[in-house]
Amino acid sequence: HVGTDRGVVVVPSSAIQSGQNGTYVFVVGTDQTAKIVPVTVDRTTDREAVVREGLTGGESVVTDGQSRLGAASKVVVKASLDAAADAAAKAPARPQS
Repeated sequence: HVGTDRGVVVVPSSAIQSGQNGTYVFVVGTDQTAKIVPVTVDRTTDREAVVREGLTGGESVVTDGQSRLGAASKVVVKASLDAAADAAAKAPARPQS
């Protein structure tokens, strides 16, 4: 254990994109529209990226299908596989006929 960062913004590393103007993410707004937000990434691992600048925390970011998006594209949010599995596990059992 080398250290602990407090108060940092962490996103899935799959959300980080690179372009001519640097790194960015697609943030999904309340109107389900994607917006390109430039970010400064401090470091990444296989699964996570620590964002130093550009995000404040709590934003929804796109982690899949970015190649089909542009600024102001409408986005359909799908539940993650983990969330779907959790929901299925919490659902009441159905009687079998």
